[in-house]
Amino acid sequence: MMANVKDFDAFWAEQNQEEIPFKIFGQTEYLPPSLPATMVLSMIRMGKEHGKKDLPQAEVLELAISIFGQGKVDEWSEKGLTVDQLTDLFDWAMEQYNPGNPQAPGVKGQE
Repeated sequence: MMANVKDFDAFWAEQNQEEIPFKIFGQTEYLPPSLPATMVLSMIRMGKEHGKKDLPQAEVLELAISIFGQGKVDEWSEKGLTVDQLTDLFDWAMEQYNPGNPQAPGVKGQE
């Protein structure tokens, strides 16, 4: 007798997976409906390496690319996006996934 196979592809397709819109440089862009697993794993690694202090700019860039995509980060950078603005975008995105959670990961460190 064959065991009942859980079909995650079908399960996930049935989930309400709405992208989260935001506007930057006059364009409406979208966050993915949930955080990419690679990003969460990177955040865990960075938390172990850096603790509660601010992340180095290279780490901020790595996290931003994992959520917004290399192409979008490059496009925005060419339009004048600063590191502080990228940090603001990332922190806002984390708030969208963890509303009201003061322990939600961000790049400015947790007091």
